[in-house]
Amino acid sequence: MLFNYFMCIAVVIVLVAATYIIFFRKKTQSFEAQEIDPYNFEYICNGTKEDIHAVLRQHPEDLNLNEFETKKLKKQKDELKKNISKCTSGDIGAKSYVKDYISSILQQKRHINETNIDKCIPFEDASQLTTEQKYYILLNWYENQYDEDGFSHLLKDNGFDQLREGRFYVGKSDIEVLYNRLNPNMDITFTDKMNILTQLVYQKIYGHGCVDQTRDSKIDGISVGVSGIPSEMFSYSKKKIQASMEANKGNLSFSYDSVWVLFEGKQIHLNCLGCHSEKELQRVCKNLYKYKAKGNLSENRGFIFNTMKDGSRVSVSRPPFSDSWFAIVRKHSAGMLVTLEDQISGVNSDKVITIIKSLILGEKSVVITGGQGCGKTTLMRNLISIIRSWYTIRVEESVVELNLRQILTNQNILSFCENDVISGQDALNFSKKTDTDVLIMGEVAEPAVAAWLVQSSQTGGPITVSSNHALTTPKLLSWFRNALLRFAGFSSERVAMEQAVDSIPFDLHMKLYKATGERFAERLTEVIPVPDERQYILNDIFSYDVHTGKFTILSRISPEKESEIMENLFEDEKAAFMAAFEGIKYRYEDKQKEVC
Repeated sequence: MLFNYFMCIAVVIVLVAATYIIFFRKKTQSFEAQEIDPYNFEYICNGTKEDIHAVLRQHPEDLNLNEFETKKLKKQKDELKKNISKCTSGDIGAKSYVKDYISSILQQKRHINETNIDKCIPFEDASQLTTEQKYYILLNWYENQYDEDGFSHLLKDNGFDQLREGRFYVGKSDIEVLYNRLNPNMDITFTDKMNILTQLVYQKIYGHGCVDQTRDSKIDGISVGVSGIPSEMFSYSKKKIQASMEANKGNLSFSYDSVWVLFEGKQIHLNCLGCHSEKELQRVCKNLYKYKAKGNLSENRGFIFNTMKDGSRVSVSRPPFSDSWFAIVRKHSAGMLVTLEDQISGVNSDKVITIIKSLILGEKSVVITGGQGCGKTTLMRNLISIIRSWYTIRVEESVVELNLRQILTNQNILSFCENDVISGQDALNFSKKTDTDVLIMGEVAEPAVAAWLVQSSQTGGPITVSSNHALTTPKLLSWFRNALLRFAGFSSERVAMEQAVDSIPFDLHMKLYKATGERFAERLTEVIPVPDERQYILNDIFSYDVHTGKFTILSRISPEKESEIMENLFEDEKAAFMAAFEGIKYRYEDKQKEVC
C-alpha cells in the first residue's frame, strides 16, 4: 500500500516536470532570446512616459533627504505636474517646459547622444525615413530659418498654397521631392536631431499627435478627422470597400488619416500626415478640447465647443452624433498681428479705411457680416482698436475669441462669457452696471443673442459692434426681426423690423474668395429707416471688385447720420472724412423726401 502511494507521487512529479519543460521552459527561453531594442521609437516613448510617471508617483518626504532637498524635490514634482496638465491647452510655456524635461530624460536616462541618435530616427539614411519623419525634419529646418513663419515658407516657397489639379494639398510625393532637393544643404546638427526626436516623443505621449507642431505654426486653423472613410464604415463588406476604392481611384484613406490646415483662407489637405489609428484620433480630439472644459464628450453629448489658452476655438464631435470623430481648431491668435491696412488694401483703400474709422470715431454701431473664415473676428479687433482710449469697453461672448486685453493693454476693457449658471441676459444686465461706453457682442449666432443686441443698442452705450453670418443686408435684418419675434416677446412683424432697422445702422460685409484665399471688405451698406411699407432702404457706401482689386466709393452717407458722425470727430478727422467723399453725392439726394 505504502509502495503504491509513493509510486503515485513519483508519477505526478514526473508529469509536472514534463509539462514545465514542454510548455513553460521553452517559452521562457524564447522570451529570453528576444533582444529589446533600446532605440526603438515605441520603446523610447513608453520608457520616457514611465520615467515621468515614476517621478510623479514618488513621495519626496519618504526618501530620507534633508528638509531643503525634500522641499526642492517636491517643488520640482509639483512644477512638472502643473505643466503636464497645461501643455496641451495652447500654453507654449508649459509645452516648452515638458519638452525640455523629456529631452533631459532622453539624454540622461535613455542615454541618447550624438553617436546613437540615428538609431532612433535614421537621419543620415533618407531611404529609411518615413514621409512623416521627413515632413517634421523639413518643418524644423524651415522654423530654424524663419522662426514662426517656417510653415508659411514651407508652403509658399514650394507652391503648396497654390491650386493644383483643382485642389489645395501637400502630398507624400511633394514631401519626398522637397526633402531630396533640400537634404544636401540642410546640415542637420545633433541639437536639431534632439529637437525633432523630443517633439515626436512629446506629441506621442502628451501632445496633439500628428497635428501638434503644425497647430503652433502661424495658421488660421487645423482640422483632423474631417475626410476619408469614417470609422463606422470599418464594418462594411469587402464589396463596399472595393467600390469606395474604385470611386477614389485606389487612393482610399480613412478619417483617422485626414489632416487639413486653414492657411490664408485656403483649406489645404496635408496628405502627408495622419493619426494612423482610430484610437490615436480619439486621443487627439480629447486632448484638444479638455482645457477648462465644461463637460466631457460622450455618446449622449456628441459635440463640445471650447477655447484653448491661446484663444483658439475648438469644435469636437464624435459618433453617433457625427459620422466620425473630428476636431476643428480656429486660431484667432493668428489674426492679432493683422492690421486694418493689411485687411483692406487695393485702389482707393485709403478712402475706405478713412470711412470705416470715421464710423467708429463718430460713434456709429456696426455689424460685421460674412461667411466663416472671411476675417470678421480680425476686423472686429481692428475696429475696436480705433475706439477712443478714454472709452470703456465691455465684451460679451458665448465663447471667448477676441482676447482684447492681450492686444489693447492700456484700454479699459472687461470681458464676460456666459456659462451654465450665468445666462447671456444676466451678463448683459451686469455689464450695464460697469460704466459701459461701448458694448461688444462678439458673434451673434443665436436668436437670443440678437434680442440682447437690440436691447444693448437701445440702452447699452453709444457704440455696439458685433458680427453675424448673414450674406446680404435684407437677410440680416429679417434674421434679427425673426429673433425679436421669437425671443423678445414681439407680436408685430412691423414693429420688430423697426427695432432691427434702428439697431443696425451699418452692415460692413466681409468675403472670402476661396480660389485664392483673399479676404476683403466687399461692401459697406447703410440701413436707412423710411416711414412707409418698405420700412427701410439700403445705401451702399462702397464696394470692392476682387478681379480688379479696386474699391469704388458709391454714395455719401445719409445727411442725418453724416451730421451725427461729424459731431464726434476732431477737426483733422472731419477733413479726412469729407475728403474721402470728394466728388461723391448722396445716392438719394434727389429723392430726399423719400427718406424724411
